[in-house]
Amino acid sequence: MKYISIVIILIILAPGAGHAQGPVEAMVKQASAAKEAGRFDEAIGILSSALAIDPKSDAVLVALGRTYGAKGDFKQAKSVLEKAVQVNPGSADAHRFLGLVYGKLGDMKKAIAEAKRGTELEPKLIAGHQLLAELHLAAGQFKDAIKTEQEILRLDPKNAEAHLAIAMANRGLKKTAEAVKFAKKASELAPKEVAPLLTLATLYAEQKKAKQATDTLRQAERLANGAQPVMETIAATYALVGAGEETLRIYKELVAKHPKSAGLRLQLAKVLFLSKKIDDAKAEADKAAELEPQSGEPPKLLGLIAAAKGDAATAEKELRKSMAKNPKDLEIRVALGEILAKSGKFDEAIKEIEAVIKAEPKAEAGLAQGLCQLYRQHGKVKDRGRDVCLKACKAAGVSEKDCDLP
Repeated sequence: MKYISIVIILIILAPGAGHAQGPVEAMVKQASAAKEAGRFDEAIGILSSALAIDPKSDAVLVALGRTYGAKGDFKQAKSVLEKAVQVNPGSADAHRFLGLVYGKLGDMKKAIAEAKRGTELEPKLIAGHQLLAELHLAAGQFKDAIKTEQEILRLDPKNAEAHLAIAMANRGLKKTAEAVKFAKKASELAPKEVAPLLTLATLYAEQKKAKQATDTLRQAERLANGAQPVMETIAATYALVGAGEETLRIYKELVAKHPKSAGLRLQLAKVLFLSKKIDDAKAEADKAAELEPQSGEPPKLLGLIAAAKGDAATAEKELRKSMAKNPKDLEIRVALGEILAKSGKFDEAIKEIEAVIKAEPKAEAGLAQGLCQLYRQHGKVKDRGRDVCLKACKAAGVSEKDCDLP
């Protein structure tokens, strides 16, 4: 043959060429390097070739499933990892990563079952217990999350992540005092980590201990040392604890350091808008729009700012501009519907609100009252208007007899 396949070459050149294990290991290592470099298709190609050599290789199947997951193709990852657990039912890695993929796909029941099987097969692996606990937390199964994290503490009593996760689970159970205790312990065990302090500050805020909350966040700021992503998280937590001025201060400092960041300017504009500093908010939103003209977020905020200033025409123009760039953003349609209604464009307003309900039927409950008012004012589709108003009246405890129907 004129060309010899790369698979055959690897078999020939590998130590102990009579055994397939050598080249397969080399290919898995090569694919791992490609995956880490973001070359997912290349990694998938290498692993597919390795699978041709050893179709039952746990290492290859798991690596291939993980690579599809890293690429964001969770359906294909699921298919590969399901095959992995069928071929190698005793593989803890296969069960664990299949659980992770099920979680990404929103099937929490299967996710938890697979992650749990992974911990049964490899009970001393802390990472397996951590995944299981995270899935329990995501599913709102706080008591199960605590039980799993306690198993981690049995293996490693000084595990700060486990203490922090128990704090978060206790917060979910409304056991704030217990949550504070574990968050403090997590901070003691990991004194250079910001996450425990952010959790602790949030818990203090829920206990209405504003001074302790802000003091804890200042401590987090010192640890962050100006790192942008961490500072943004701290800024958001300041807002959560009611320290809006601190949030504003941080975003102003970040914008001063990164003046060409459209995202930071937009966030600063949002904080200014919420602080009712409307003109300053508009100035920052305008700069964000200049820096990132393809984004639909700056015109969305500019539309809300114009609405707050009573400029309905500009608000409609900006919101339509935003909607053209983000047609699936239902918040824009709701805001546009409100603006159109205030401008007396009732039919157009109805059209936008109905489009929201069509895309997200569960939204009808919250929009029914306002939509009923629109139909009462100018709706041409009387049957639909009657149906909406009946639902609104029923939700408000008003009988059909007393309901003001269009």
